[in-house]
Amino acid sequence: MYLMVMNFITGAYQEVYKMVESCVSEDLTSEEAQIFNQLEFLGNDNHPDAHACRLKLSAVTVGLGENSAMKCPWSVYEEMTEYVKKYDYVSSACRLTTEEELLLLKLATPSVGYHLPTELVNRNAYVSAVNNIETLPMDKSLEVKVGIDKPAAIENFDSGADTTILDNPKNCMITSKLFGAAYVRPEEDQVAFGGLRALEFINTAIDHGIEVTSSSYGFPLMYDLLVGTVQFKLHPNDRVHNWGRILLRLVS
Repeated sequence: MYLMVMNFITGAYQEVYKMVESCVSEDLTSEEAQIFNQLEFLGNDNHPDAHACRLKLSAVTVGLGENSAMKCPWSVYEEMTEYVKKYDYVSSACRLTTEEELLLLKLATPSVGYHLPTELVNRNAYVSAVNNIETLPMDKSLEVKVGIDKPAAIENFDSGADTTILDNPKNCMITSKLFGAAYVRPEEDQVAFGGLRALEFINTAIDHGIEVTSSSYGFPLMYDLLVGTVQFKLHPNDRVHNWGRILLRLVS
């Protein structure tokens, strides 16, 4: 057990994988339990083989029961999701068998009515097909049906005119604050020549938060940048208009 944990810490994942089955026990001594509990602190190891080792341990200890001393301190669902995503990068010595994957996919579905994400559903379909190939007659073929997530709708931020401030009377209250802001235009030597002063200015603006009604980092500043009145540049080839577009997208 101690050697397995030390190999895990040092990144010797193939050695860990080979040792997993020999480290399983129904009863652990207090020293062994303490060593096993150290695995909890290795849950942030995101190496592809690390996911495989944790899943292997989950697969070989599941038969010990829910109250076992070797109950794994990680989520099979999360580990299986990462394993499938990184499967191409998992070393051949650390890859799970089809039987183990099918078992773990069942463990990743904890309750009735709960649905696995598409990548795990597709993986389950593929692994099930591979598992059934041996019993498939020579004159038959096997078809694997996979699903695909509907791509998220992407709205073009720059398409069309935004007239919400005109169409919604409630938004008219903003205009009084907007144009009543005590705006002081930044000095040219503060922003126009790049360097630390210009960098400090943009960092301060982002840290402060870009608010439409802000007197320092609000609509008046964005307007000056968009029309080129304030020549803010970090690099001599910067286009001032683009800085205005960036700040517009950071409005909170």
